[in-house]
Amino acid sequence: MADTFTANLNLTKPEVGASTDTWGTKLNNDLDDIDAIFSTSGTAVSMGAVTLGGDLTVDTNVLKVDTTNDRVGIGEASPGAPLHITYSGTGDGIRIENAGADATAAPDLNLFRNSASPAANDLIGEIKFRGKDSGGSQVEYARIQGKILDPTDTSEGGALVFQTIQSGTETDSVIINNEGRVGIGTLTPSSPLHIVGGGTPLRIEREDSTAVAFRIQNSVGAGELQLGASENLNLSSETQGSDLIFNTTPTAGSLTERVRIDSTGNVGIGTSSPDSNLHISSAGGTELHIQEESAGAAATMKLTTTQRAWVVAADASPDIFFINTDAGTQGDGLVIDTSNNVGIGTSSINNPFSSNKAVQIGDITEGSSLLTLAGTTQGSIYFADSTSGSDRYAGYIDYNHSGNYMAFGGKGNGSEVARIDSDGVLLVNTTSTTGSSTGTKLIVEGGSGTGAGAVYIRGDGGAGDKPLVVADTANNEEFIVYGDGDVANTNNSYGAISDQSLKENIVDATDKLADLNQVQVRNFNLIGSDHKQIGVVAQELESVFPALVKTDDSGIKSVKYSVFVPILIKALQEADSKIEALETRIQALENA
Repeated sequence: MADTFTANLNLTKPEVGASTDTWGTKLNNDLDDIDAIFSTSGTAVSMGAVTLGGDLTVDTNVLKVDTTNDRVGIGEASPGAPLHITYSGTGDGIRIENAGADATAAPDLNLFRNSASPAANDLIGEIKFRGKDSGGSQVEYARIQGKILDPTDTSEGGALVFQTIQSGTETDSVIINNEGRVGIGTLTPSSPLHIVGGGTPLRIEREDSTAVAFRIQNSVGAGELQLGASENLNLSSETQGSDLIFNTTPTAGSLTERVRIDSTGNVGIGTSSPDSNLHISSAGGTELHIQEESAGAAATMKLTTTQRAWVVAADASPDIFFINTDAGTQGDGLVIDTSNNVGIGTSSINNPFSSNKAVQIGDITEGSSLLTLAGTTQGSIYFADSTSGSDRYAGYIDYNHSGNYMAFGGKGNGSEVARIDSDGVLLVNTTSTTGSSTGTKLIVEGGSGTGAGAVYIRGDGGAGDKPLVVADTANNEEFIVYGDGDVANTNNSYGAISDQSLKENIVDATDKLADLNQVQVRNFNLIGSDHKQIGVVAQELESVFPALVKTDDSGIKSVKYSVFVPILIKALQEADSKIEALETRIQALENA
């Protein structure tokens, strides 16, 4: 029997004898089994260990076993690593598949560093991402590393580090440590997410128009945001539905609440219990600062209701502060200029005394202005010297609604000095009209003490000066007191109240002729005046008629000249009696 050959590898099978148990038959069967492996369809053959003494190449570069360098190439004829896979397709380069039905049966890739002396920061696994640069050189662009943080038995810990490479220098961009903390730009994260970097280290952006959400929340809805190593700014919300709190830490101090937005939307600055939409509180002076940087523009705060808008503004041109409706102009409402003068309805405040403060209601060009003090008890205007005691109302104008009178206070102590009562009567230094005649419009009560007088009228001393004039309803002057002391009236009548019903102890006066003959009539002029006068000297008259001389509190004497009239009448009566007696005697002598 002649030799035969295998179908695939063309292996020579030698001719054997008739017995199938000979070694030749067994050899031929083994050659058939090896040859079947390389058939087109592939034939499963049970084989023991196969040992090759050299390289193994399958279809040039489908599989290459480099026994010299202990390398395996898949799709690579010259493997450069223990396992070198090369392919040009777009599908999976490596697929590890687990067909198990168990929920925990998942494919895994195990990178194991078998070191007998592991230490902290040891590298235990690495995936590198390499490519070529524009010059054709093969370079590394990024890598993922596994590191040991703590090799201690039962407390082992490791980290996963993501590195990027710039100009050949590697940078630890992201780390996930054994506590589950993520560090970006730092290898020692101190919180679940710790970011270190320049510029804008964190940016959250959506590509569509939907708002970006950034949520910090614990299991009960509370959250806290801290800025700065010493919590220079702390933003916190204690529970879901609670207040939002803004805290800061001063240079030397502890965390202090500055702003709070409560669950109703009220905002508190300096208070933890805001009771309005915006509540500002401060122990050292409360201030709301609105600043306009543009030259000539106004810093404005607008208050709007459903009916209209009001504007509170500080304007740079003109330099004033004003409050008015949004539709109005600067002078329509309240205006305060740089001298603290106040205008109501005008921005052109007329203050003739620049050293004082002025309040002006209305514009000079307007027809009228109105100031109303409303109330059911009283309305007052106070003039204060200080902020304590009666100096708070050293002077005042007060309208009393229950008594319907206007009172005027003064004397520097708030005492009432005058009033206009409900009948239009002006009362000075008194509050009573008792004893006055019906229709009286002026009542003046004199004071007490040296030089006190009820009415003091001073003229300018010029020719024709009339400090006091009494006129009728047609403005005809009926009674005049001139500045030089002269008195004149239209009917040459001067009288005194002399009704019998007002008198008692009525008796005839004593003779006056002899006393009257003692009166010295003199010519004189007052010191400082060239006007020649005729009259008596009070001191000379006082020795004859002391009742006709009056001495005031300063010692100056005056004479009651009008009382000379009844004295003269009495003296004339005495003289007439004597004349009649003489005429009777003469008549008797002539008839004798």
